[in-house]
Amino acid sequence: MATSPTSMVKISVDVAFSQNQNVSVSGVVVRDEGGHLLGACHHRTARVQSTFAAEAFAMVHGLEFAADLGFSSVVVEGDSRTIIKRLKSSAPDYSEIGPIVSTAKSIKDRFARCWFRQVCRSMNRAAHALARIGMDSSDDRFWIEEALPAVVSYVAEDRRNLESP
Repeated sequence: MATSPTSMVKISVDVAFSQNQNVSVSGVVVRDEGGHLLGACHHRTARVQSTFAAEAFAMVHGLEFAADLGFSSVVVEGDSRTIIKRLKSSAPDYSEIGPIVSTAKSIKDRFARCWFRQVCRSMNRAAHALARIGMDSSDDRFWIEEALPAVVSYVAEDRRNLESP
């Protein structure tokens, strides 16, 4: 990977959810501090009961992917205010998604530094596109330092927007 162990890595997550099939697909995009693509994946989860559960699973999948890639400092971004709020809270979560939130928090502890940040949907287009593409696939897919063309295009556009005054 082209990042130092102390560099902050941004993990963007989003989800596509089919209520009819009770299936969700997490889209995860990993970028370095300069916005360069480090990795991406989409991950299918069966027997998902709600959009909130799907969003929580996306956080788990983003954290697992970042941990598997060996990053130590991450900021995890998603567009679900409710999920981000629960992940930041130290209070026990007794809701239906409590066990998923608990899993995400335990994975968080594997990192030297880990923050959660809520972003607007327009700032999360690459992860959203990857999740939607993954709905048409029966397999989980992982890319290192590359991704599908639509995702690469959104990442490049985001970098251009960061560089613009």
